Amino acid sequence: MDESVAVKVKKKKAGFALTEVVMSAVIMLIAFAGVMTLVAYAFRANYAARSTSNIVALSYDKFTDLENTSYASIRSGSDTVNTDYSRNWTATTDGNMKTVALTITHTDGLGKTHSKTFNETYFDPEVEGYIDTQGSF
Repeated sequence: MDESVAVKVKKKKAGFALTEVVMSAVIMLIAFAGVMTLVAYAFRANYAARSTSNIVALSYDKFTDLENTSYASIRSGSDTVNTDYSRNWTATTDGNMKTVALTITHTDGLGKTHSKTFNETYFDPEVEGYIDTQGSF
């Protein structure tokens, strides 16, 4: 008998198969697309919050200016702030009070126009019965 019979032993292959690598890449791409969608949403939300904050600050600024103006001098007008925001205010008189409607308009980076209107009422301090709610008690 021949004792030189060769026994073939299968060696276990090390590493990853091509299908495993491709499937891993597909899963990673899906996860990356989901994360990028969230990042884009966060950027839009941040921009909208900044824009809203600017609009509120500009309205506060204009109403403070009008508050420090004499009652007789409160009139309609408009202006542009930082070339990004336009303010238009309309003063209407009703008896001893003036109501100012302030509209602030802004065009975003996509060309979409946004506007917000605020209202404030001013009373004539010369009329009897006027109560100063701004002063100290």
